[in-house]
Amino acid sequence: MTTAEIIAIGTEMLLGDKVDTNTAYIAQHLRELGIDLFRTSIVGDNQERIAAMIRESLQRAQIVITTGGLGPTVDDPTREAVASAFCRELVFHDFLWESIQARFQLLNRPATENNRIQAFIPEGAIAVQNPVGTAPAFIVEQDDQMVTSLPGVPGEMEIILQESILPFIQKKYQIHSVIMSTILHCSGIGESMVDEQIADLERSQNPTVGLLAHPGLVDIRITARAENSKAATELINPFRAQITARLTDHIFGEGSQTLSSVVANRFKEMKINLRVFTTGLDHEELVKIIPGDLQLYMIFTKPCADYPKSSEMKNDSISTEQCFNPCLEIQFLDESSRSGMALSWSWDDKQAQSSWFFAGPNGALNTWRRNMILDFIRRNLG
Repeated sequence: MTTAEIIAIGTEMLLGDKVDTNTAYIAQHLRELGIDLFRTSIVGDNQERIAAMIRESLQRAQIVITTGGLGPTVDDPTREAVASAFCRELVFHDFLWESIQARFQLLNRPATENNRIQAFIPEGAIAVQNPVGTAPAFIVEQDDQMVTSLPGVPGEMEIILQESILPFIQKKYQIHSVIMSTILHCSGIGESMVDEQIADLERSQNPTVGLLAHPGLVDIRITARAENSKAATELINPFRAQITARLTDHIFGEGSQTLSSVVANRFKEMKINLRVFTTGLDHEELVKIIPGDLQLYMIFTKPCADYPKSSEMKNDSISTEQCFNPCLEIQFLDESSRSGMALSWSWDDKQAQSSWFFAGPNGALNTWRRNMILDFIRRNLG
């Protein structure tokens, strides 16, 4: 089983000035090759710390991928750090310097003397040309292990990874497997209840099943390793079927689908709008909770005598008088206590439906409210 670790290099990420997106991109592509990712980490622009982290990663993984720190300035120490980790010297390569100068000519800019630093790579390393930038990447091999250092600029890193590094890894480690994942989305049920329903499936080794909770939602990830995508799909499908059968209408979508998009598509298919009445929260605040793609299908109306009164919020609070659009009344309870909200629904001559929701998480109250409201609408639309 081939293993890997990723090290993102840059003090700006430790300070919170920049978000590391490279790690997620690399991780996704390693997963597709069936490579197990043991750990990811971020380290600042310090040669000794980078070298120590590389040595530590090599104690666990066969492949170490670094991003960042390959620029021409003094705070770009990755080349020196990798050389130090392998106890090697940096070696200047004329062909790299020529390609760097040629790149600057294309940009109609002169290559400055400090750009020569980018033509140095660790002794014995394999140089990897950068077709869209000035900083070449490189690969250092030692027995069955390798360290590859990529530029931190996402556009440069992605191209080098796809065109050079991944093919090199596949050839070196004779990788002929894939890892595939699918995510089922649940609403109206908590993480502990989902776990209770599918605990036996979560003990599986291949596919693996894992849970991720969000305010008002739970994701179920099914991940399979196989020789090819077809075989992986065949492993995933029986688990998908079992989970769907057990959780029934709690599952609202899969993959890139969101609760908002599912409800919006249902409104579009039915060619209807929803009348929304609210008390306890200003109209402007309510609009902030409702996603934009759903606002197209909603008519926000303040309570009036012709429609349900919030003061009568009980199981039978909405009259069964005919309304040709579905009606939703939202009563937000005491804001200071964060105690929750009550939702009531009426449509044509169908029996009114009401539900109470309590104790949304304080740290993500509006997200919790939004998902509770959307799940209530989804279930009543049928």
